[in-house]
Order: sequence, then structure tokens, then C-alpha cells
Amino acid sequence: MSTTDLDRLVEELPTPSIIILDFNDQSPLWGSKNINPRGRRIEGIINTHSLFLLNNGEDSYFQQRSRTHSLDLALCTPSLASYFRVDLRNHFTIFLAV
Repeated sequence: MSTTDLDRLVEELPTPSIIILDFNDQSPLWGSKNINPRGRRIEGIINTHSLFLLNNGEDSYFQQRSRTHSLDLALCTPSLASYFRVDLRNHFTIFLAV
């Protein structure tokens, strides 16, 4: 999915929304030590659409042995932000905060 496609998708989603992505894009915003061009573009989409990043700052990972990795990003519209907590260590578990 291109950045333009993602931008259009976000514009078409109803509010409130949760968006879970697995792009392997890198940015310190979601725990990577590096940033790549796609990561910068995703940062722009987050800012443009006032999305809230649910990631807790832990780096996403790829486990070579099992060929599994965690999902990169969990985003939501601001009205939902206080209701969720994300745990990337546990195969991307989203907890509803009550």
C-alpha cells in the first residue's frame, strides 16, 4: 500500500477508528532506532489526520527462528486514545482500559 493509498484510506474511515498496520516502516515515534523515508511519510499522515499513536515506544521485532514479527503501528482517532494500551511483546495485544 502506498502512502497516498493510506492517506485516502484514513480520510474515508468513519470516526472513531482504530488502524493497525504492518508496514515495517521505521521511526523513533514507534520505537525504532532509525527512520526511513516511509516512516517519515507515515509520521506525516499521523500529523495530518491528528491520529494518536497507541504504541508504547517498544521496538517492533522480527524473530528469525519462527519468522514472526510484531505489527508496527496501532493508531486511533483522538477520542479513543485514553481507552487503549498496547503490548507489542505479546504478539500485539491491545487492552481496553476500563
